[in-house]
This record gives sequence, C-alpha cells and structure tokens, in this order.
Amino acid sequence: MDVVYQSLQRLKGSLGVDSKKDKGTTFTLSFPSTLSLVDSLILETGGNLFALPIVNIDRIYKKEKVKLLSKNQKVYLFFENNALPVLSLAKLFNNERENPHFLVVFNNTFERAVVLVDRVICKEPLLLKETGEFLRGCDHILGEALAKGGQVVPVLDPGKLLEMVKDAVGESVFEEKVQEKRKILLLEDSDLTRAVVEDTLISAGYLVETAVDGLDGVEKLKGFKPDIILSDVDMPRMDGFQFLKAIRTLGDKTPLLFLSSREGDKEVEKAIQLGAEGYLYKSDFSLEALQNALKRMGMDEQENH
Repeated sequence: MDVVYQSLQRLKGSLGVDSKKDKGTTFTLSFPSTLSLVDSLILETGGNLFALPIVNIDRIYKKEKVKLLSKNQKVYLFFENNALPVLSLAKLFNNERENPHFLVVFNNTFERAVVLVDRVICKEPLLLKETGEFLRGCDHILGEALAKGGQVVPVLDPGKLLEMVKDAVGESVFEEKVQEKRKILLLEDSDLTRAVVEDTLISAGYLVETAVDGLDGVEKLKGFKPDIILSDVDMPRMDGFQFLKAIRTLGDKTPLLFLSSREGDKEVEKAIQLGAEGYLYKSDFSLEALQNALKRMGMDEQENH
C-alpha cells in the first residue's frame, strides 16, 4: 500500500479509506481529471517529436518496402480494399525539414489515413495532461506528455489528424475503393516468410488468402477463387509439387507460380512439367519480379487490373 500511495502522490492523486466493522474496507483512488495514461507510439518528423495512441494505429511500413501509387496528383496506399491518402506529417504542420522513411496507417475507429514520418522512435506509456498555454487551442492535439528522455511530446488526436488529411487531399480520393482486386492464394509454411510476402502483396493492392501447406491450400480453394496461386515447394503434409498435382486432378486450372528456396534448372523443369506457369526464387523475390512473371503469363499488373 505504501508503494501505491507514493505513486499517487507523484501523480498528485489521493487515497481514501473507508472501513466498516464486519463489512470490510473500501479503498478509493482519485486522480486529477487532467491526467490519463495512454499507450503511445512516439514518432519523429522534421526534427520534432509527436505521439499517436497505439490503439489507433493499424500498421507501420518501411517506405522502401511498399509501392505507393498516384492518381490525380495524389499519393495513396492500397490497404484492406481501400485507397488511403498518404501525406507527410511534417508538411501537414508546415515543416519542410523532412526525410520520411516510414508510413503509419492510423484510424479514428471508422476511417483510415496514412502519414509519412522520418522515424518511429518507440512505444511508450505516456502520462497525458492538458496542453500548456503555447499549444492551447490546437484542436489536433489531445495533450502533452513527458517522454522518458525528458522531452515534452504533443499527443495527436487521431480524429482531428484524419480530418486534416481529408481536407488536404479531398474527399473523393480519400473514399475511393479499389475495385476488382486481383486475388492471390499464398502457400507458405514459414510464419515469417508468409507474413513478409503477404504484407508485400497487400501493400501493392492484392487481395490475399494464405495457407500453411498443400492440404490447407486445397481446403482454402473450396471457398476462395484466386486469380493466381503463389506456392512454396517444401511444406509439411503436402508439398507444392503434390499440391499442384492434386488441384489439377480436381480440375482446377488456376495459374500457379512457385516461390521457393530450391534453386536450379531441375526444379524449374519439374515445376513446368507439372503445369506451373512460372518459378521464382525466394532469394530474388520482389514485387517487381512477381509482376514481371505475370506479364510473361499475359496478365496485367494489379494497378491496371
């Protein structure tokens, strides 16, 4: 109880005790209404620190790992069947000193947008308090907090920030839906590889379903009709070659590309003989390599689909 009381004192709170004979004791902890603890992600842009509540962050991407597309002189990112606007956080706050390396997808519960930032510093619980005189009146700031390093960090209001993004890019682009997304079934037993490849495909606008091996892939095909199958070779229970034989026997003619760490002419020849449309090496895999393979198959790239 001493530890609790000392913590309350640091937060300028109070502890109430109400004991009643034969009924027990009630402890009441009171905190100043101007203070709240918010799990936050601290970001840096243009030499300034900002924070966003963790609960409002959907995904973080390295800029070089995703493909940003342009339309009507606006930049956007495909994310879960939506074209989300991408704007620099530094430019939103009229700061031209920027070197963006990360994209942060955030939400206000109902809608999403994306901001470019220079650095993602850390996740940290921040004790939020009302803004001081200098920032008072800034609607886009929930409050101020003191980070572990001693810096005062403004905590951004996700709802107000999202409105600023919408105002900057225009409603029509913001709400545009991605139509007729090309669907890919990805078979990969490695959790890490599957997550990396899936993120790459989703960020480029593909609709992705995953399977952990050939048997799982056969099951997924019962309810998911992909345009392309991207499959590993070495997998438990049913490997990629066995999977290809199985679906062709069932009459499924979906184009299939192998994505494997097995490298060599014999592996490629075997894949083609079994009816695969192509064979990609994991060591060389990139979105560009996949789209080049699709072109060779006579299939357009996703953004032109």
